[in-house]
Amino acid sequence: IASLMDQLAKLESIMMSITFPAGGSIYYAEDLKSLSGNSGIPLEGPFCIGPDVSIPLWYGRREQLDIFRGPCTSHFSYLFCLFSTRR
Repeated sequence: IASLMDQLAKLESIMMSITFPAGGSIYYAEDLKSLSGNSGIPLEGPFCIGPDVSIPLWYGRREQLDIFRGPCTSHFSYLFCLFSTRR
């Protein structure tokens, strides 16, 4: 069990060291473009970063709000995105 835990910890460390150019959700670039007309922020391969689809931004009546949900390229834009849904 200790060996398994060590392997999981190493994998988590590797995953947490990956940096992204913006905050949001990861999409296939082709899908995001066809669904929303937005190309997002490109990543390597077929992926991009687009609007955040986390629950706090979409829960309940918030899904009906016409607000910016990302991708956020700075901490300020992320906070603006998050707090603009608190009504």
